[in-house]
Amino acid sequence: IDLSHARIRYHEINEKNGAESRIWFTDMNGSILHAGNAAIVDCDSLRIRLNTKLMGAGSMKFLFSQSYSDSLQGFEIWSTVGRMNLDALSPLLQPLVNVRIKSGQADTVWMKVTANDISASGRISSEYRDLKIHLLKEDGQKRGFMSFLANTVVPNKKKKSSELYRERLRNKSIFNYWGKIALSGLFTNLGIEKPPKKKKAK
Repeated sequence: IDLSHARIRYHEINEKNGAESRIWFTDMNGSILHAGNAAIVDCDSLRIRLNTKLMGAGSMKFLFSQSYSDSLQGFEIWSTVGRMNLDALSPLLQPLVNVRIKSGQADTVWMKVTANDISASGRISSEYRDLKIHLLKEDGQKRGFMSFLANTVVPNKKKKSSELYRERLRNKSIFNYWGKIALSGLFTNLGIEKPPKKKKAK
């Protein structure tokens, strides 16, 4: 399956406040390889290779592979995003975590993930500068003093590689899972959230 100048938009409603978060990809070009459900052998795997624009702002490369024979539906993701203005992410972040990015420039972001139908782990690296955020109340109004404190804690210039971990919500789609994997790593790199801890095996 070949994609040429395609567009994808994904919407999700926050169950707590009813707010709608949005993410979109434009100018998408690439291929979906070995898509099928018949005559599959053990060595077959679904592969996706895409070049696109994240939120219409950052050039993104996305690679995905998943073996058809894996009972846990294991997959791997590798993606990079080039230079972009971080305020373009506000339509995604504000409804989810009540954070609006006032300004900031990402020079590069890359992510590599190994995951299955239960959990995902990997590493994300980002390099950004001039980051300023606004913490918001539930009604969308700025929390002035808390925003000031946050901007004194969150570094406005950073280059860091960190681990990520995310468990899948079983009642959500695979697109929700992919998005939560990426956001988990991004929030950790930006200092918005602490990295989630892996559950210890009993």
